[in-house]
Amino acid sequence: MMDTTITSATYAYLVAVQASRSANTAKAYRQALQAFSQVLAEHDLDTRSPAAVLPEDGIAWFADALKAYAPATEHLYLSAVIGFYEYLSSEGLAEPDLPRPRQLLKRPSRRPG
Repeated sequence: MMDTTITSATYAYLVAVQASRSANTAKAYRQALQAFSQVLAEHDLDTRSPAAVLPEDGIAWFADALKAYAPATEHLYLSAVIGFYEYLSSEGLAEPDLPRPRQLLKRPSRRPG
């Protein structure tokens, strides 16, 4: 059996989000995962690769890329991508160190001023 790709895992995650969240939240999560895919491509990670090879560093890459966004958008997009990593773990598709990414949401995204 072929490994589940990052792309197919993303699709399955978004289907699950759509079934459990509001239409607006599902749309925002879809936009977040599209932006995340672009960041992965910028780091030479093909989304046709197995989901198991998705590095935890992907979240840090994404957090860096989100600095140009409003803080609320940054937090929402990080929540979506961290949720994706949690989905990968719960489905047995990857084994990320989940406490580490959650720390990104607990600390302030930037200093005021």
